[in-house]
Amino acid sequence: MTELLHETFVVYGKHLKDFLLLAVVIQIPFSFILWWTIGTEWWNYLILSIAIILLGALVYGAGIYAVGQQYVTRKVDVVQCYQRVQWRLLSLLWITVAIAGMFIGGAALVPLIVPFIVGMVFTIYWSVAQQASIIEGHKYAAALNRSQELVRGQWWRVFGITITFLLVGIGLTLVIIAPFLIAMTVVGTGSDSMGDGLLRFFGILAAGTVVSPILAIAWTLLYYDLRVRKEDYDLGIMSQELGLELVEA
Repeated sequence: MTELLHETFVVYGKHLKDFLLLAVVIQIPFSFILWWTIGTEWWNYLILSIAIILLGALVYGAGIYAVGQQYVTRKVDVVQCYQRVQWRLLSLLWITVAIAGMFIGGAALVPLIVPFIVGMVFTIYWSVAQQASIIEGHKYAAALNRSQELVRGQWWRVFGITITFLLVGIGLTLVIIAPFLIAMTVVGTGSDSMGDGLLRFFGILAAGTVVSPILAIAWTLLYYDLRVRKEDYDLGIMSQELGLELVEA
């Protein structure tokens, strides 16, 4: 777990500008949507949910490809990352919906022990399905099955690592958003004011841009870790799957 977290920030630091660019091109429209849909009406939540699934999946999928790309070619090509996402976009979206639905459904049914346990079990089993789709090219159902195959026998380890990744992501998000929340309190212009809205917009933009690539890197490294432990996996196979020419160090 410690090595995965360390390598996550090593990869992130080496290509910081590229990962930030990869995220910000999606986070800007996402932040506008989130800013615009602030409210209590049902359609606000519908638009927001669709935006989170669609735009979040795009950034996550591009980040997945970027991790392998930088290992194989020593650089990150943002355009190529999103071209890869386009290749498996529908599968990526369906997988994201399936995982989100299983997680939310399980969390909502905490009082019902069995459905909650089933929801959490499959959330972990499917936790690297997006990677299986983007990297290996599997479509929706095959990617979910492939993820189950990789996680099988290491469920508790993957569960512990997943909780750690989530806590790190939440912690970083709070640290980034905190100055904007403090500024909103100091300014005190009201929730409907332009100043308050701008602070909210830039807070969301900053947190999403910085944190989303970290999560993509972390889970992709976990995926590679699982493959190395279970298969004869190396950079040669990685380069073939990604369709990239291996650049020797």
